[in-house]
Amino acid sequence: MRIRKLCLILPAMLLLWSVAPVRAADARDRAGIETAVSALNDARRLKDGAGLSALLASDISPAERNLLIRFESELTAVARQPMSEVMMPHAALRELIFVTPDVAVAEVVNSSVHQTATVEVLILKKEGAGWRIAMVRGPAPVRGPE
Repeated sequence: MRIRKLCLILPAMLLLWSVAPVRAADARDRAGIETAVSALNDARRLKDGAGLSALLASDISPAERNLLIRFESELTAVARQPMSEVMMPHAALRELIFVTPDVAVAEVVNSSVHQTATVEVLILKKEGAGWRIAMVRGPAPVRGPE
């Protein structure tokens, strides 16, 4: 009877043991992407163009770079006006899908007091130990579940 239980439990343990490193890598990668989104918030708050450039992938096209800079200036323009009651938008990771181990699609919600929340879709790629923005689409108004 013990051998029968062992024969049933051993394959399940081997399967879990083989999957554990993949889950750990996914958790580290998710944390790396959350760090990149947090750095995006810091670049907005500090009005740091160099900080924003550091978040971009090394092979991003000039058109994508200009698009991201335009989106960022549109998102933060109202908050930067004198006597504005609008706070700087805060980006938060809403959904994350790993396309490959080195490429992820992230849905980021930008919210602020006295301003309509918007959503951006970021394509991120892993460069070295960190994640960088390779492409951006948005912002668009946030809609609830349909």
